[in-house]
Amino acid sequence: MSDRRISLIDSLRGIAALVVVFHHLQVVFLDASVMLGMADWVRTLIMAISDLNVEAVLLFFVISGFSITYSSRRYRFDSSQHWRVYITKRLRRLLPLYWASLILALMIGLMRGVASQSEFSALTLLGNFVFLQSPATVSGNWFAPYGQNYPLWSLSFEMFFYLVFPILAWLGLGSDDGRPWQRYLTDSLAVLLSLAGLLIQQWSPNPVALFASHYLIWHLGLVLARQHLSERNDRLLTGVAAFVGVVILTLVLEKMPSATINNLRTGLAMFVIWQIATVINRDWTLIHWIERGINTLFLQLGLISYAIYLFHYPIMHWVKSWQWSLSISITITMILTIILSWSAERYSRRFYASPTDPKQSGQAT
Repeated sequence: MSDRRISLIDSLRGIAALVVVFHHLQVVFLDASVMLGMADWVRTLIMAISDLNVEAVLLFFVISGFSITYSSRRYRFDSSQHWRVYITKRLRRLLPLYWASLILALMIGLMRGVASQSEFSALTLLGNFVFLQSPATVSGNWFAPYGQNYPLWSLSFEMFFYLVFPILAWLGLGSDDGRPWQRYLTDSLAVLLSLAGLLIQQWSPNPVALFASHYLIWHLGLVLARQHLSERNDRLLTGVAAFVGVVILTLVLEKMPSATINNLRTGLAMFVIWQIATVINRDWTLIHWIERGINTLFLQLGLISYAIYLFHYPIMHWVKSWQWSLSISITITMILTIILSWSAERYSRRFYASPTDPKQSGQAT
């Protein structure tokens, strides 16, 4: 895989962000009366794209696992210095825009006259500050996403994943240059962590168990990055294992319906598709042209996708309160979201780069 492949991953972020935004546009602006006034094929297309909302978030998880592993490939987590650099860079990347989204949600809540509701309470803010928010519809919820900015639920998952990753690496099980049994043991631990989280979530629902149950999805991105960076080729073995996992979880779902199990199945299916696409990408010139087209359309959106994800939902509700026409409301929503996201991402990157990064200082190989 070349650097173009990494650009494609950024473009996939842009596509995933657009799907999430499209879903919320449908939820916020397109009520039943508006949908009924549309042609059948338009309504079907809108719902088909909107229904991919969860899959888009799960794709974010896989991409996150890939990107963090790829960007941390020269870190050695038996070094306290590298631990500090890793944590500092993650927090610098995550927190400024995240805090800005909390402030934005509060400001818009005040302007909409809804800031007295429970989602704006100091306790809810504290829960979001320590990344313990989860979807309000999930059993065992402790804190709702702050300020009715419901997409924030996934940020707590990401923080959990970021913290688990270096712990496994510190145990000496996550190194790219490790022995095969170490790599497979790491994968087994990820499976066990998700299984433990799933079982605990069934017996005693709580956010931490929910986060743990989804770790495997993020870890699949780690495996993809490991394969990208390594000369070893275990794609067939991991691909077959993931396919078997999809089959097993499909059978389990018939007996025990569960959103978490379905999400795990979706993550494994994405992994299998990614593996197949990687093999095809090596040999098919047509695929290279398709990549270029996707990058042309979505790469720039991918580069600001994090801010888009954080900011778009409060802006939608703010614009909706103006009670303008549908087309004007959607247009203004998109313009405001893009402008604010681009500006915020540009400003926040000043905090992201670190002069102590081992990749820059040469202190790690």
